Amino acid sequence: MSKEKWHNLGPVDILKELPLREITINNKKIALSYLNEEFGAVDNVCNHVGGPLGKG
Repeated sequence: MSKEKWHNLGPVDILKELPLREITINNKKIALSYLNEEFGAVDNVCNHVGGPLGKG
């Protein structure tokens, strides 16, 4: 099992400006979302089409 790690992504106010964005952590692309005052993060690759989730 992998260890949990925290990464500083920047100021929350700036991250809230876009409801969906693509970020890279350790060469891995992540889709970061912000909705209803909550952040979420998932693998950036769509399982069905393979497109980038963080770009909509």
